[in-house]
Amino acid sequence: MAGDLGSVLEDFLRRSRHLEPDDLPGEVTRMIVRLGARRAEMHLADHDQMELRALTAPGADQTEPKPIDSTVAGRVFRAEEPAELPEGDGTRLLLPMINGSHRIGVLDVVLPDGRDAGTERWLRVADLVTDVLVAKSAYGDRIAVTQRRRPMALRAEAQRMLLPPLTLTSARLIVTGLLVPSYEVAGDLFDYAVSDDTLHFAVLDAMGHSLSATLTAAVAIAAYRNSRRGGGSLVEHWQAADDAVAQEFGGERFATVVFGELDLQTGSVRSISAGHPSALLVRDNRVVARCADDPTLPVGLGGDAPAVTETNLQPGDRLLLFTDGIVEARSHEGEFFGEEQLVEQVGRELDTGFPAPEAVRRIVRNVIDHQDGRMRDDATLVLVEWKGRDRSREQLSPPSP
Repeated sequence: MAGDLGSVLEDFLRRSRHLEPDDLPGEVTRMIVRLGARRAEMHLADHDQMELRALTAPGADQTEPKPIDSTVAGRVFRAEEPAELPEGDGTRLLLPMINGSHRIGVLDVVLPDGRDAGTERWLRVADLVTDVLVAKSAYGDRIAVTQRRRPMALRAEAQRMLLPPLTLTSARLIVTGLLVPSYEVAGDLFDYAVSDDTLHFAVLDAMGHSLSATLTAAVAIAAYRNSRRGGGSLVEHWQAADDAVAQEFGGERFATVVFGELDLQTGSVRSISAGHPSALLVRDNRVVARCADDPTLPVGLGGDAPAVTETNLQPGDRLLLFTDGIVEARSHEGEFFGEEQLVEQVGRELDTGFPAPEAVRRIVRNVIDHQDGRMRDDATLVLVEWKGRDRSREQLSPPSP
């Protein structure tokens, strides 16, 4: 590289503190040219994860979007692995942009002839660029607008504000999910948080498809988070959500929910269901059981307290959670997608060897294709994987007094 990697990245990080979001494309190009490249461009995945769209400076010409399913850049996004291609008398590097664990897009860098690609070093550049991009996204609209393939309905605009990052990966777990139709969704939601060796997770489906469904989901998920952060139990989470929705909507609206906790030391899962489809247990890429929940009424309807179901995972096991929009998706001929086809799709997509977020994306794409590309209901799919106990963390724990 032309400039010293460490000093150039340090300078970029220092300058980025005072950048406005619109300045980021130009500043990234400036930094990468200092490192010996000819040019660079960031391509961000749209909300449906169908295409990669260039993030450009104000007034710059837009390049043609790159379909995720049929381009090399798309494969880099899908596989989360870099690609090196000839580019005239130089080399093109396509680098995955991953914020922590969540796939954002692809960084496209063109190097001159004779320049050592040094892919590992460029991956470090892509990581820093992605972290700065995500940090700056909260201060303006350019990044959010770039990620939109088409106009977004108000209900979906509000719903997206409630979502956590789509993917979390650590040495002990993977959580990844997707909900569609991204531009019209209303009512479906998922959430998660990791603390004290526990993964807390939730999947929710509020009745209806209007802004009222989004508001119902917002009340239910806020009550859940409030209870969770206050140290409540699973049943207390349910009670908080049930009370909040009932008080706010007077029994006229409701939401089905699953609340769960995964002990990251033992693999024990405790969960409750309020009118929601049961999770599926996946082992060795095959669905082997349905979690035998004993559900109560959806939250907002004042049902009896739900029973807590316990499931023991082995390292590598996964839980597949979903809303009814997955299995009740109908083809033009009226045929349901169904749980049987979902089970088949899970095995096939996990066998591809793609990362878990890509397996989820592909399953959801198959649900959309089953409906000839026109969603008739919200659909959410969440995959939770327990990798096993991470003993290296125990070595970092302080000794007992």
